[in-house]
Amino acid sequence: MTPAAIELSPDRRTVTVVTSYPTSFNCGHLPGGLDVDLNNDVAVITAMMKSRSDSGTCDASCGSVTQTVTLPEPLPSDVRFEALPDADPGCGAGFYVPAVSTPSTFPRPMLPEG
Repeated sequence: MTPAAIELSPDRRTVTVVTSYPTSFNCGHLPGGLDVDLNNDVAVITAMMKSRSDSGTCDASCGSVTQTVTLPEPLPSDVRFEALPDADPGCGAGFYVPAVSTPSTFPRPMLPEG
């Protein structure tokens, strides 16, 4: 999933990512985990989603999911965030996502404050 917003804690160890529901599969409304892969000064964020319903039925609503991960080490001060090129942008293109104080500019890289 392509993040709609990212927040990095002051100690640079906790990353909170907001994504909108995926369009690549139905009912992907539950958090499935976050992966932060640091390569030099780029942190590639992968947000996974899982199905909300085993029955395969759900509404076609659009919404957002917030997930948080605590890293074993702080991210470097010059790190920038990127999403995978083929990441699902979700249903929220142009969708305002509240809940975090540092909105991203995905798909372009973002330099966190600090």
